[in-house]
Amino acid sequence: MWSIESYESSRHERQVHALWLKTFGERWSIDRQHLARVFPPGTPCFVAVERRRPVGFVGTVPSASSVAVILVDEGHRRRGIARALFLAALESLRQGGCARATVGGVALLWKGVPVEFRAANRFIAGLGCTPSARTVDQFRYLADYEYPAHLDGDLARRGLRLAAAVERDAEPIRAFESTHFPRWAEFFSAEIARRQFARILCVRSDAEIVGTALVYGRDVPFPGAQWVSLARRGLGGYATLGIAPAHRGLGLGYALSAFATQRVKESGAEGCLLNQSDAVPLYEKLGFREWAEYQAYEIWL
Repeated sequence: MWSIESYESSRHERQVHALWLKTFGERWSIDRQHLARVFPPGTPCFVAVERRRPVGFVGTVPSASSVAVILVDEGHRRRGIARALFLAALESLRQGGCARATVGGVALLWKGVPVEFRAANRFIAGLGCTPSARTVDQFRYLADYEYPAHLDGDLARRGLRLAAAVERDAEPIRAFESTHFPRWAEFFSAEIARRQFARILCVRSDAEIVGTALVYGRDVPFPGAQWVSLARRGLGGYATLGIAPAHRGLGLGYALSAFATQRVKESGAEGCLLNQSDAVPLYEKLGFREWAEYQAYEIWL
């Protein structure tokens, strides 16, 4: 008979990782180090144990009010294990002060339940969870990517250029984000604090910055980099790409995206993943295709 126990990484991590790989297969494989990064020691997670062997796992991320993942060994399904794990996770979030929980909702894992997991989506909906946002990840291999040769000349004729940030750009970037994209300001400030100016790409004139993006090259952790099966020779990506309102409709989003894709390629990455893409048609112009779609859910506690 199985029982629910608190997850202890020192005792359970290796077996839970093996259960992850067995449950989700090659497409959704992650390495053990990433599992530990998402669910470090002390995180309220639970295992279903039978004869001292984990046959199920649920992981929470309290900072995101999230039930991040539920997995049950195939031979132990339809015994109420997943429901018991889910209820244990909700109770731990409730005791931690959360009023509402999301299913998924973790930037370093996935922002919902993959739509292709049809049985899992039916199960989550059957627990009383309400569907909320849908998000899409896009991807392309980079071997055949070519930066559009006309872009730099087109921008120069309008007094604009694309460039990586340098130290003197720190305060203008902070001001730009605070004014136009305050929800992203902390991410740019973090890279500035780490002096990772090359990770910040800009569309600029001589007088001001009118667009920015964060870019991550090969071997740099970023949301989406956990899907190791996508590109064995290295994965990169970019995110939080925004253009000032007065300069929209001029093709600058396309230009900055093209530049960011080229920077990822120059890092040596085999592929580029756009995590939680919010401009699918734009990136399709650069050869990106949908890789995965996620359905998020929420439930009041």
